[in-house]
Amino acid sequence: MSYGKIQEKEIATIKSRTYKLNLSDADVIRLAEKALNYNMTASELLENFIGDLVYGTYSNGSDEREYISMWAERCWFAYESAERNMTNFFFGCDPDPFYEFIDIEKIQENINKWKMEVERDKEEIKNPGDKWKDIVRYNSKKEAVPVYSCIEEYVEEIKEDLELNLEQIKAEEEQLETLKKRFADYMGDKPYSWDEQLEECKIWYKVNVENVIDEQKLFLKENVAEIREKIMREINECAKTGDSHVNKGDKVNCYIKLSDVESIIKKYMEN
Repeated sequence: MSYGKIQEKEIATIKSRTYKLNLSDADVIRLAEKALNYNMTASELLENFIGDLVYGTYSNGSDEREYISMWAERCWFAYESAERNMTNFFFGCDPDPFYEFIDIEKIQENINKWKMEVERDKEEIKNPGDKWKDIVRYNSKKEAVPVYSCIEEYVEEIKEDLELNLEQIKAEEEQLETLKKRFADYMGDKPYSWDEQLEECKIWYKVNVENVIDEQKLFLKENVAEIREKIMREINECAKTGDSHVNKGDKVNCYIKLSDVESIIKKYMEN
């Protein structure tokens, strides 16, 4: 993919992000004043700084990127050697060229999926029942024709599916073993627990990447009860202005347009 196409895809994902910074009140004022010198907001100044620091979607040029890289390499944190762990294996300055962190999850999901298929196949072979009789295909005359002429034919096909699924599991497990071996080579003689390393890497990824990218999803998850209460309160208020009629028992039913409900929910989803 060309650089232009890559940048185009990145630009499409640009939106407001939230990072929590520990700053003194004085530094907040200084940052605002520094940005004002360039007719910018503090956020805009930081966006430009980050763009040059990480060779971002937008940057101010090669010289700017070089100078900011020199700044980073001269700072105190540059003199500390990167720890050998799974997080640096996947996301550090020299990440593994063949695997990405999401590959672990994909491989495990595939293994679990194929194992479920295997269990279903085994159960179907053991208890095929009569449903094979209802499986049909349509010929050129659009007539329903049975796919299987006998139960043995049906069971034989399920057995073939079972073998294919077992092969899929084997292939995925081999992929996982290859990845584990590459990680073991990276760790060298340093002792480690694969499960502990994986859990620590998951936490790092969730906090530093996933939660920032899916900030809205995280906000909704953490505030679901409060948001639900606010939405219902607004819906009830809106319903009071709608048409109503009295039922038996003097119960009043109020009606609200579906479009009004959608508008209320949308407001909270986008905030």
